[in-house]
Amino acid sequence: NYYLTALVMLNVSLLAVLLTLSNANADDDLSSILDADQSFFCAPGDYIGLQYESDMTIPGGFNPRPSVSVSPSNVYDTYHVDECRRVRRPWNALSADERQLYVDGLLELRKNGQFDVNVDELVAVGSVHDDKFGSVTHLDSDYIFWHEYLVWELESRIRNLGGRFACFGMPYWDFTDEYGRPSDSEPNIYQTGLGSFGDPNNYWAVDGFSWDVSTSQYWSPPDVTKDMTCKAVGDVCPICAMKRVGFDFVSNDGRTAESNGNAIMDVANFEDFSQWLAKDCGLPPAIDNAYDPIWYLFHSMETYYYAMWVNYHEYDQIDDADLHQHPNAFHSYCDDPTVEACVGIRLNDPLYFGGLLPIKTWSFIYNEKLTIHKMYSLAKWNVIYDLNGDDFYVKSGLKEKCQNKLNTEWFMLPTDEAQDATTDDGGNASNSVLQLSILFARRYIEISFELMIMAVCVMAMVCLVFRPKCIRWNTDKPSMASQSDGNYGSISL
Repeated sequence: NYYLTALVMLNVSLLAVLLTLSNANADDDLSSILDADQSFFCAPGDYIGLQYESDMTIPGGFNPRPSVSVSPSNVYDTYHVDECRRVRRPWNALSADERQLYVDGLLELRKNGQFDVNVDELVAVGSVHDDKFGSVTHLDSDYIFWHEYLVWELESRIRNLGGRFACFGMPYWDFTDEYGRPSDSEPNIYQTGLGSFGDPNNYWAVDGFSWDVSTSQYWSPPDVTKDMTCKAVGDVCPICAMKRVGFDFVSNDGRTAESNGNAIMDVANFEDFSQWLAKDCGLPPAIDNAYDPIWYLFHSMETYYYAMWVNYHEYDQIDDADLHQHPNAFHSYCDDPTVEACVGIRLNDPLYFGGLLPIKTWSFIYNEKLTIHKMYSLAKWNVIYDLNGDDFYVKSGLKEKCQNKLNTEWFMLPTDEAQDATTDDGGNASNSVLQLSILFARRYIEISFELMIMAVCVMAMVCLVFRPKCIRWNTDKPSMASQSDGNYGSISL
C-alpha cells in the first residue's frame, strides 16, 4: 500500500507538469489572428513567411505571489526581486562599459528572436506603440502610465536574460542636455554608442553606417507612417535596418533644465502636467520610434519627471485607497475627438494595449488587468531612480527645492543628501531601520517555512521506505507470551 501511494504521488506530479506544458501552448490558438494581421508590419507580398511559434520556452512572466523583494514596497515585479531593485541611472553619467550593458542586452534579445516578429521580444513591446492607439494615448490621461509600462516590460525582458543582466535598470536620458548646443553639431545622445544620423543615400539606414551594428544584429520592422520603409540595401521585410529619417533634431527651443524643472514644480494639476509632458517634451521625429533604443531612454526620463512631480507635490503621501479623492493628483481626461478612442483613461479602467504584447505569456497584461491606479506608485513596480551624477537634478533647481520631499522608495538621493537625511531626520532613519528589520524578519520566516517543508518531506519519505519493513519485522517476531516463560506477566520478588 505504501509503494502504491508513492506511485500515485509520482503520477500526480507528472500530470501537473503535463498540464503546465499544455497551458504554455495556449498561444498557438492565436496563430490565425496573427496570420491575418501580417500587414501590421509589411505590405501585401512583402512578408517573408515567418510563422507564429509558441512562447512556452521563454521563462519569466507574472507571478501573483513573488518571492521576498529587497524593496518593501514592491507588489508587481517578479524578476530577480530578491537580488536587486530596478535602479535607473542617468545615461549621461554612465561609463562606456555601463552603457554597453544596455546595448548588449538589446542585441541578446534580438539574437533570441531568431528574425521572427512573433518571437522577438523587442518587437512584441515596440509593436504596441506602432498600433493606432499609440497616437491616441498622447491625448488622454493614460499617457504617462501607458508609456512607462512599455519601458518596464523591455526592462523586464533584459533582466530576464539573467547573469550580468539580472539587475538591469533602464537608464534615463536627460534630453535638456541637447538644448543650447550649436544647431549644426551632432546631437550629444548620438555620441554615446547608439548610432547617429541615418545614411541619406540609403533610405536613412543607421545600421552599419553610423552604428557599428549590422541589420542582422539589430533590425526594425518598417513604419510607413514615418517614412521608415524597408528599401535600404539588404532590407527584406520585416527585417529592415533601423532608420533615423532626416537631420531634424531640436537643439535649442528654450526647454532648458531650469524651465522643465519649473514646470514640474509649478504645475500642480495632473491634467495640465500630463499634457505638458506629452506635448512640450516630445521626441525629435528622427527617433520617435519604439524600435529605437533611444526611445526607451527618453520615456524613462519622462517617468522620472512624473516621479519628481508626484514627490514635489507630496501626492506620494496620499493613501492608495484615497487617491480617487484627490483630483489634483489624478483625474481622467481625453482630448481625442473620437469618443470611442477614450478607453483606459480612468483610475481603475483596464489600460488598452494593441500590437503583439497582450498575447505574450510573459507579459504582465497577458493575464492581469493593468490600471493607472496600479501604475501610480513606481515603488510597487520595484523601480527607483538614482540621482547620483544626475545633472538635471541640480540644474533644474529640484535639488534645492525638493531635498525634504523625495521619497526614498522612489529615489536614491545623492550621497551628500543621503548623509544629511540620516543626520538631520531621525524619523526617516528610524523608518529605514524598521523597514530593513521587517525585510529580514520576512526573509527569516520564509526560509524557516521552506526548511520545515523540506523536513516534513524527508520524514514522509523515510516513513514510506522503512515503515513496511518495520511492519514485517513486528509481524515475524514471536510474542513473549508464546515463549517458554512461565513467569510471563508476573513480577518476581
